[in-house]
Amino acid sequence: MTNSFWLVIGFIGQALFSGRFIIQWLASEKQKKSVIPTAFWYFSIAGSLTLLSYALYRRDPIFVMGQTFGVIIYLRNIYFINPKIIKGLIATIAVFFTALIAYLFSTGFVTPEHLKELRSNNTAKDTFWQVVGFIGQIMFSMRFILQWMESEKQKKSVIPVSFWYFSMFGSMILLSYAIYQKDPVFIMGQSFGMVVYLRNLYFIFKRK
Repeated sequence: MTNSFWLVIGFIGQALFSGRFIIQWLASEKQKKSVIPTAFWYFSIAGSLTLLSYALYRRDPIFVMGQTFGVIIYLRNIYFINPKIIKGLIATIAVFFTALIAYLFSTGFVTPEHLKELRSNNTAKDTFWQVVGFIGQIMFSMRFILQWMESEKQKKSVIPVSFWYFSMFGSMILLSYAIYQKDPVFIMGQSFGMVVYLRNLYFIFKRK
């Protein structure tokens, strides 16, 4: 399939991913405080799976790692909200991953060597930016580790204040990496995300 097709897939995934924060933003504006509606997690799952497809196409280890880890966190939060549907969701995701990997392998686009190398580079500049990208992705993933720990502690889906700080700084680093990679999908996503993170921090400090 053409690069244009995968760009469309990437933008659809980013639209779903951004849509979750639009829903969250509207809910927060309505209640005048930072809240996370249930739809946020469903949009997160859909967007993350779509972006994972795009990241695999790009053979980008930074965003492959981030989207894969995110799916686990989103499923755990949905379990806290509605445990009855979690088995069906996991089965659906398993089928999706199987079909996606089978397609990529059958077309010869992804091979074991590609998965092993995952866009490895041989210049100092590229290596530096991959390190920057991994640091940004670690910070971005830490927000959900903290959110997961807090949710496990309270036995319900909650968002601690630290979630928004890690989101903000992780997004800034990932944006710089996406700009270096000249990836319009992730540039758009990280740019939009920072606006939402700042707005939530505003609500939190205003409430305090």
